[in-house]
Amino acid sequence: MRKIVVLLSVVISSAVNAQDIYFLNPQQSLVNLNPSFAGSNGFIRNQTNLRTGQFGQVDEQYYMSIGNSFDMFFKRINGGVAVNYLHDDVNSGLLKNDVFNITYAQYFYLKEKQIKIIPAVQLGGFVRHLNRSKITFEDMRSQFDRNAFVRPWDYEPVPRKSNLDFSTGLLVQYKKLFIGASLFHFTQPDMGLWGVSKLPFRFNAHASYSIITKRDLLFNFSAMCAKQGYAEYAQIMAKVLLFKHAIVGLGCENRRGYMGNIGYRTNYYSINLTATYKKNGLGPPFSSELGFSYTLRNKDQRKQLTCMENW
Repeated sequence: MRKIVVLLSVVISSAVNAQDIYFLNPQQSLVNLNPSFAGSNGFIRNQTNLRTGQFGQVDEQYYMSIGNSFDMFFKRINGGVAVNYLHDDVNSGLLKNDVFNITYAQYFYLKEKQIKIIPAVQLGGFVRHLNRSKITFEDMRSQFDRNAFVRPWDYEPVPRKSNLDFSTGLLVQYKKLFIGASLFHFTQPDMGLWGVSKLPFRFNAHASYSIITKRDLLFNFSAMCAKQGYAEYAQIMAKVLLFKHAIVGLGCENRRGYMGNIGYRTNYYSINLTATYKKNGLGPPFSSELGFSYTLRNKDQRKQLTCMENW
């Protein structure tokens, strides 16, 4: 019965106070962090992220989320275009969310291109799907077969909700410093599975700074915060690139969350594994995330060691 209570509480809370997918390593999901990062590597980039988490014991609630974004910079128009897809799944199809977005970011330059100001707009849509046949109650036995569970929603349509969505972002870059903010769901689309329920605004702010030495060492310091409805999230992280390839990082979240990151990087791709442990707050106490980024730039740019936001 405890498992059922956990299951229902997660489903109901997801329907009433929906929150977006957020990834543990924002630098491996830049367009999801801020639409203005579209085209920020200078040519072509693809980023993929897989995240898993678990609520409680092994036989209780778990979830999986995956995101993929493709972005490209067009020199003729000084603009970046991105297409991204997000999917999350609770307990093998009980509750699923699919999100599709297309983004355009316009680049403006000041002081001989030392300063970049990049506003962006994002148009998308989402589909929410609840499979109510997966919800069972241990105290509801069939009057014809005492060994069978009664599932009262077996013959009803599976709930589904879809809607359009609009978001915007702004990014300012000065050399190796990035400062940005984004506002997601400013139209507050209806995403309720039981009646009308507006998807809350999500405001996100972030900043990062890199130090690159002559010995091919790179230090990156980043911070971000987000607020959506009653949910608040904050993160700070420090990473170092060693010997041009090895990545090591440590960080912390609000509500006593601790993070670790290891990765490997080449001129064409980077791969990162991030894990977090959270003592307090909503969400799973343990989460892990695998990120893969592929970037294609011209030969001269590939030889240069640049900020992680350009990978």
